[in-house]
Amino acid sequence: MNNVVYYEIFDSVINRYLITEGNLNIACGSIAAIIPETRCRYHKPLRFPDTLDIGLRVSHLGNTSVIYDSAIFQIGDNT
Repeated sequence: MNNVVYYEIFDSVINRYLITEGNLNIACGSIAAIIPETRCRYHKPLRFPDTLDIGLRVSHLGNTSVIYDSAIFQIGDNT
């Protein structure tokens, strides 16, 4: 997969979390997020149609900021 696809997956997972757990309403909400920094470490390439397991955690929650850690794993790969 292209590098952009990994970031699209991370973005989708974070947005889904905010919608389901944080009551974010993207249709009529007024919240805007600024993403000042991103990092991605690639350990192993993924390919279509791999089945993925995606993890997300909040590693820092401040007054005006949040840091998410997310990871993508290929289901069935035990390495």
